[in-house]
Amino acid sequence: MRQNQEKPVIVCPLNWGLGHAARDIPIIRLLKEAGHRVIVATDPKIEKFLSQEFPDLEFEYFPGPKINYTKYGWLLIPKLLFQIPTWIKWYFAERKLIAQLVNKHNPKCIISDNRYGARHSKVMSIIITHQLMLKLPVWSRFMEYPVHRFIKSLVEKFNECWIPDNPPGSSFAGDLAFKYPLPAMTKITGVLSDFMFQDDELNQSTLKTDILVILSGPEPQKTMLEKRLYPLLQSLKMKVIILRGEPELKNHSDDEKSESDSLIRRINHLPRNVIKQLIRETPYIITRSGYTTIMDLWFVNKSALLIPTPGQTEQVYLSEYNRPRHFVVKQNAIDAKNIKKYINSININDQRMFKRNDILKSVLLSIP
Repeated sequence: MRQNQEKPVIVCPLNWGLGHAARDIPIIRLLKEAGHRVIVATDPKIEKFLSQEFPDLEFEYFPGPKINYTKYGWLLIPKLLFQIPTWIKWYFAERKLIAQLVNKHNPKCIISDNRYGARHSKVMSIIITHQLMLKLPVWSRFMEYPVHRFIKSLVEKFNECWIPDNPPGSSFAGDLAFKYPLPAMTKITGVLSDFMFQDDELNQSTLKTDILVILSGPEPQKTMLEKRLYPLLQSLKMKVIILRGEPELKNHSDDEKSESDSLIRRINHLPRNVIKQLIRETPYIITRSGYTTIMDLWFVNKSALLIPTPGQTEQVYLSEYNRPRHFVVKQNAIDAKNIKKYINSININDQRMFKRNDILKSVLLSIP
C-alpha cells in the first residue's frame, strides 16, 4: 500500500508556545519508526518548528484560540476567566475542524495534546495531558475539585488518556496529575522528551556559552523577563546565549557574529538538534518552569534556575514541587545575587548521567 493511501495517525498539539509540540516529538518519531503515516494538525508556528525535526512530515492547518495574558501576574486568572466564552467557542470549532480532517484523511487514530475538542466518535481518540486539575489562587481554591470534575468529564470522552509522567512517587507533575483518582482509561507513558533518544548524533555546532537562557511562554511576560535579565547578565561578564523561542522570525545578522563581538547573543530560534546540544553542554540554564522543560532537564540531569511565569499557577506549582532538583526565583525577585547563588550551587561534574524511558513504546502499541 502506498504511503499516501495508508490510514494516518493525526497528532494535534496545543499551540500555546512550543512545549506541547516539543514533548510530542518522541511520539511522532516512534510512530514513524513503526511505519505509521503521521499528519500533524497545527498552526504555522508549530509547523515550522516540527518541520525542522521532520522535514517530510505532513501538516494540516488547525488553529487554536489566542489567549490574552497580562503584565500583572495577579490579574492573570481573572483575565483568563473572562475568556472562558472564547475557549467554549474554540472547543466546538475544534470539533468541527477535526470532523473535516476525519472526512478528508480517514485516520485510524487521533492523538490530541491538551486539545479537548480534537476527538471523533468514530476514530480512536487519545488525549495527552499532565493536568487533570488546576492549581487555583487562594481566593478561588474552593473551585479546584469542581474544575477537576469538569476536566475529567472532557477527558473521559476520549478512548485513552496518556499522562506524560512517571508514576506517583517519582512524578514531576505531582498534584496536577495525581491528586484525584485517575480516569479508568488512563495510561502513564513515562516522561516525554526527545532527549530520550540517546543515539542522536550531536550537531557539530560551534555555539558555546556559559549560560543558556531559554525564553518561552506568553507575552508580554516573555519580553518582560528578557528585559529584566539582560542587564543582570551583562554584569556577570560571562558568555550568554538568550534563545527567544520564535521559530517564525529570522535571526538577525548580528546573531551570527563571532562570540568575541559580544558576551551576550540573542537568537530568535535554532534547529532543535542545536538546542539539544546547547542544553547538554551548557553548565548553567535559566528558563521558565514549563512542564516540558522540566522533563527535558531530567533526561540530561540538569539543574536550572527556574523563573515561573507570574500568575501562571501551574508553573508556580511545578517550580515549587520540583524545587529539590532546581533553583527557583520569582520574576520580580530575580537579581544578580540570585543568579550568582544559582551558579555557585551547581556541580558541573554531576551533569553527566542520562535517563531512559522504556514505557512509551509499549503504550504506543495500542495504536492499530
